[in-house]
Amino acid sequence: MIRWGVAVAAAFFTLCSPAAEPEVLGRSVTVQDPIPVRALLIDPERYIDKTVVVDGTVTAIETGDVRRITISAPDGARAITFELPSVGFRIPDDAIGRRIMAEGVFTRIESAPGKVRYVIRGTGAILR
Repeated sequence: MIRWGVAVAAAFFTLCSPAAEPEVLGRSVTVQDPIPVRALLIDPERYIDKTVVVDGTVTAIETGDVRRITISAPDGARAITFELPSVGFRIPDDAIGRRIMAEGVFTRIESAPGKVRYVIRGTGAILR
């Protein structure tokens, strides 16, 4: 009987405890209105060289010479690359599948004639 009471008390406190705090990565987020990933990619030229915040889900992490994460729209049909600063910004191992609000400068990269891609050069993020 005592074990059952302890189990009920533990379950109660677990359910009533606040959710995990969001993790601030880098400088955090200073822009208040996130832009949907879809909107960025429908009219990307509108946002070139501007500080933007996107809200989406982390769907990939790439580590190498340049560390990047892929942030996808809720429907998963569109995604944007978020380049992490070389110092002061650590992405947790459990980030894939988590929601993120990421801030940085929206940049157009032309790697070859006619081959254009867009990235956000990250300054900060909030991972939920």
